[in-house]
Amino acid sequence: MKQNKNKVILHFISGIKSGGVEQFLINYSPYLIENGFVVYVAYQHEAHAKSLVKLENAGCICIRLANKRKHPIKNLIDSIKLIKKINPDIVECHQDLANFFPLIAARFSGSKVRIAHIHSSNTDVNMPKLILRFMKYLIKVNATQRVACSTNAGNFVYGNLSFNVIPNAINMIEYRFNHIDRQKYRAMLKLTDTFVIGHVGRLTRAKNHIRLFSIFQEIKKHHENAKLLLIGGGELEQELKHAAKVMNLSNYIIFLGETNNVEKYYSVMDIMILPSLYEGGPIAAIEGQANGLSMVLSNKVDPSVEILKSTKLLSLQATNQEWFYEIEKLRMVSRDRMNDNLQMQNTDFNIEHGKVNLFRFYLFLLAEEEKV
Repeated sequence: MKQNKNKVILHFISGIKSGGVEQFLINYSPYLIENGFVVYVAYQHEAHAKSLVKLENAGCICIRLANKRKHPIKNLIDSIKLIKKINPDIVECHQDLANFFPLIAARFSGSKVRIAHIHSSNTDVNMPKLILRFMKYLIKVNATQRVACSTNAGNFVYGNLSFNVIPNAINMIEYRFNHIDRQKYRAMLKLTDTFVIGHVGRLTRAKNHIRLFSIFQEIKKHHENAKLLLIGGGELEQELKHAAKVMNLSNYIIFLGETNNVEKYYSVMDIMILPSLYEGGPIAAIEGQANGLSMVLSNKVDPSVEILKSTKLLSLQATNQEWFYEIEKLRMVSRDRMNDNLQMQNTDFNIEHGKVNLFRFYLFLLAEEEKV
């Protein structure tokens, strides 16, 4: 599959944190690089150091641009200069509704293959509907290819237009349940005899942590030894710690923050809850199932992530007690977490399949462009 001439792909992302976009690039880039691609990542905000290192270790060349919110004109100029300098064969934009900005820069610079890649099925930003429609319009008219991580995410921006779904695939072996890790990290966190509820995700409004806390309160009524393990950082950290205090949960919630070895902590958990207000295709749901975790997700996530029988979607309109009952039903079922990993390996969310499919997709786009 090696190519004679290196192809260059330039990804535009908002920032380097510890979110799904960064993980997508970390998971997919090594195979592309092995097979003749050079991968650039243009970002704006100050990078989270550990995530930047992981991207660079994956082979990505990371370049910081001016912040477009503070310096929109400079960001546009910087983007155009970068595109003209490295002359990418493909420009792929991962900024959801803000994709129109780098797409316009790419079109102005003469880039022939311009991919809009949507990773979310809604937005936290309050804006007039007219502005929202205009942003979606600009994305659609400036992109040559429409891509999303899930059907829900694609429908949010593209509406009735066709688009390709590229799943948030992961290394399934890396997330396999490990009994030694379970014992080690539970002892380290003083969770040896504890019913551990897990949640992995950034501390943002979309993840709906306050509802998570309310569901956890219901669980505590029935399981005095229950604790909630939160993995992830974000802008709502202090607000959520205050909420935990007000709800008398501070002693039962562990704010672990961001970690470079999240795969170890899935083995610590007994069940996972994701009551998200909206999601594109949450990588955490795939990672958790690869670990054999039973989980209850809100029905606002894309249904494609409901893969194993131990994963259930539940309405946010359901009461906390109804969420607890669903959790209890899953908890009572004995599971072979290692066998669950084998099942997950046979899905499109396995990076061993996904990386080849993405590579072929890029080659197809480039071949089609050469025909023009």
